[in-house]
Amino acid sequence: MPFFQSRDMFKPLWFILCAVSLVVGCGSDLLTNTLPIQVDNLNRVSPALLLSEVEKADDPKELLDADFQLENHSTLPQSLTLAGKSCSCYGVKLDGALLEPHTPFTIAPASSRVLTFDVAPPAKPEENSWTVRLASGDDPQQELHLTLRVRVHADVRLEPDAIITTTPSASAQNGPGPPSAEQHELVVRHTWRGEKEDGGFPALTGLPTGWEFTNPIASEEPLSTDDDLWQQIWLTTVQFRKPDAGNEQHGLMKDPSQLEIRLKPVPEMEAQRTIGSRRTESEAGIHHMKVSFENRAGEVVSAYGRLVVREPSGIVAPSVIHWGNILVDASQFRRVMLTAGDDRAFSVLGLTLDRPANDERTLESSSDGMSAEGQLETHSATQTWRVQTTDFELAVSMDAAASGTQQSLHFDFLPHHEGQIDETLIINTDHPLTPTVQIRLMAIVTPAEAETSVLTP
Repeated sequence: MPFFQSRDMFKPLWFILCAVSLVVGCGSDLLTNTLPIQVDNLNRVSPALLLSEVEKADDPKELLDADFQLENHSTLPQSLTLAGKSCSCYGVKLDGALLEPHTPFTIAPASSRVLTFDVAPPAKPEENSWTVRLASGDDPQQELHLTLRVRVHADVRLEPDAIITTTPSASAQNGPGPPSAEQHELVVRHTWRGEKEDGGFPALTGLPTGWEFTNPIASEEPLSTDDDLWQQIWLTTVQFRKPDAGNEQHGLMKDPSQLEIRLKPVPEMEAQRTIGSRRTESEAGIHHMKVSFENRAGEVVSAYGRLVVREPSGIVAPSVIHWGNILVDASQFRRVMLTAGDDRAFSVLGLTLDRPANDERTLESSSDGMSAEGQLETHSATQTWRVQTTDFELAVSMDAAASGTQQSLHFDFLPHHEGQIDETLIINTDHPLTPTVQIRLMAIVTPAEAETSVLTP
């Protein structure tokens, strides 16, 4: 018989199986209860809780609806055992007494017993579940599965709970309006139990000097969630506050690298905890944002987030220039960009090798001043610094009139002797954060004859 004909024969059976699947459901109670024991709800969902309710409760276990009534409606006694749990971290009680694993117990005909999950709700905002497996004492293959679920909501939640930013550059501070790059949206989710009008208004504190919260705006009306809980979302922005000209009350200096960052005291937290190098968190730029709500009863719930303010960066430059394998008396060229990470204009003042002043290997170190070397592509006048040693000559040139956030340096390197070269070049600048830039100069110099011998058959 062809396969497609035999496959058609299974269509009625397949339809019946699908219908049964729809009625029973995958993983439903009917599939996890093969015992003549009736339970009101095999998959129990305990009423949702607030984290503050869990923290204030003398016994958080009492907050859960964790009692399962096991009823035997048959005319025969039913023997059961505790076959297993989803975790060994909690216990099971039968009529108030601890039930040990694999210990048999009996439910008399037309009677019931109470099985209790001896668990506590999570101590943090999350949903958790626990499962207990009961097996028949007569046939261990017949089981009854009981599941308890509970969800704990955060009273207040910040999204994100950490903001990493940098102090705005000088040009951004001097521009019109607040620096857009230093605005960070913050979502505040407030969940409470009670009436719709009990939400209150958020109080936001904890930012360092120079930073502020914008006025919080409710994104929508409070929404009713499960179990008499309400939730409302507030939107605010953490942003750098540009100081007014000549205004010293904010503790801000004109130089953004000298911002006086202070952390407002937060009694509930160790805000001044010391970290590496014996610096406090606030000195390291770590600040604790605090958002609080007060209800009609005067109770306050809060959430904390972190604002990490990185110090403005100075000049960014390559740490190494490696010419690789080069020949004696063969000039090598390289272009290097110096960039101010804080968008501050700077100038190059000079350069030297990291050697003692009387090092006999240094034959000459000078500056040509204004010259027309013609090494720049623009053929403009350049400033050139020259360093001559017993091993090599180095000329570094740049636009003499350049003074901006980027400087282009042109390196002309001429080795005189074979061997390895490993020197450190020090570039002096007028940038307040990076007065010196160090670049390592490396090369492996081989004699010209070695190249000739390789090319000649």
